[in-house]
Parts: sequence; C-alpha cells; structure tokens
Amino acid sequence: MERRIAAGPAGGRQRSAKGAASLVQLVSTLRPTPDWFAREQLSPDLIALLSEDVDRSAQIAEEWLLRLKSNLKTLSVEKA
Repeated sequence: MERRIAAGPAGGRQRSAKGAASLVQLVSTLRPTPDWFAREQLSPDLIALLSEDVDRSAQIAEEWLLRLKSNLKTLSVEKA
C-alpha cells in the first residue's frame, strides 16, 4: 500500500518507465553529457520502456529541477 501511495497506481513496469524517463531527462541536462548517454538513448529496451511513461515524468523532473535551482538561487546557495 505504501508503494502505491508513493509511486501511484501503475505496475512495476510503468513505475520503471517513470523513473527511467526522469533519469534520462536529468542526465540530459548535464554538461558535458556523459559519453555513454547518446549510446544508451538508442537502446531498443530503453526506447520501449520510455514509451510506457504515460505520466510526463521527464517534464515533471525538468520542472522540479528548475524549481530547485530557483529556490537555491533565492537562498543564495552556491552551485557545488
């Protein structure tokens, strides 16, 4: 029950898709992007998994990151 509340009503595969979409989005913001990233984005398994993300998880992760950066800036927290 706790997992369902925390992760939503989706099954294990859909939760994995949400996590993968979020991670792919956040890694894509790194500069420079890791060498392995472009190669992994072409993986048929990852492409199939990402297609199961129906919750816009990548967009949500990006919005959270932007809010976090804004809050850190407001608090005058220096970039590590």
